[in-house]
Amino acid sequence: YFYKEGDLRFSLSARMEYGDYANALPNNRYEWSHDKYHTSRELWGAFVNNEQLAGHFASGRETFGFDARLYLGTTELGFQYLDTILDYGMEFPGDKITSLSTWPEKQLSIYLKHSADLSDYIVSQTLIRYRRDNFTSGDSSTVERYDNEVYLYYFQSLNYSISLLQNFQLDFTEDWSMSAGLSIENKNLSKGYLKEYGPSVSPDELDLDTYDWPTVLPNDAHPEWQRRKPNVVGSYANLKWQPFDNHSVFVGGRLDYDPLFDPVSTLRLGYVARSGEFVAKLLWGQSYSEPSSRQMFGAWSAMADNAQLAPERSSTLEAVVSYTLESVEALVDVYSVRIEDAIVNAGVNQNRKILG
Repeated sequence: YFYKEGDLRFSLSARMEYGDYANALPNNRYEWSHDKYHTSRELWGAFVNNEQLAGHFASGRETFGFDARLYLGTTELGFQYLDTILDYGMEFPGDKITSLSTWPEKQLSIYLKHSADLSDYIVSQTLIRYRRDNFTSGDSSTVERYDNEVYLYYFQSLNYSISLLQNFQLDFTEDWSMSAGLSIENKNLSKGYLKEYGPSVSPDELDLDTYDWPTVLPNDAHPEWQRRKPNVVGSYANLKWQPFDNHSVFVGGRLDYDPLFDPVSTLRLGYVARSGEFVAKLLWGQSYSEPSSRQMFGAWSAMADNAQLAPERSSTLEAVVSYTLESVEALVDVYSVRIEDAIVNAGVNQNRKILG
């Protein structure tokens, strides 16, 4: 839906998706997704009597979301919501976890964005944003089997942030221009899943009427030991110079700071030349990626965590030559990537080099 009158505009879009991949997936062709595991009382006991937890194969997908935006001149107010409910029927072995285990994720973003011409050559853009990304207890449930016993647990992960982003575009002359910006973000993050377990029992002793179901965690459950609340700051500047027609030189840099790590700076250099249908590029740049809270604090035995993980740092050198006609394009791209302290699933840092 779209409405416009003068400087006032409003748009609304929505998405709904409901289905079950089990209707199309040949799960019985594969050993560990076979019905014989999902319907087995020997494996799951009385859990198979509850069709919302066990007893049959499923791989459902339910998605609902909408995006509403209100514009008044150069000011924009946005409201975005996405609710995703997933069953991972084909992802996990049916003798270890039921296919009806769910991870419903609710994402919300509310923002206010404003652009303004501060002068003939300076444009400002300001963004204030609130974000939320949650898995809530009770909605998120898992039935698992370990060491010949079965159990159910609820888990919860609550994550919030408020951020301010300020960007400037400066066009000094036809040959010189620069973009620069600053971001400040206050985060309130889960280090890992907060879990409430029911008792582990033998399948042949499981009685749903007497089973001690785990407590559903309240949505405001925020134990301090499980939270991480950094104030993250970042800044950048990119300079563009055109010394001759069809020739451009780029120089840029970033400075980022997260209290959990040391401040880090990264640089970027580039040169682009055009001649008719040919374009040549020579690029070099550095990048930086922090480990996620899950990699540092919240993984499980199949994917180790490590609170001492260092951020990944990489540098890339790339040369590109392209030739473009109306209906044909040819391109040669040669690059080298060096990654220091690459994060791998074992929860450790490694160095890597990629050539292509």
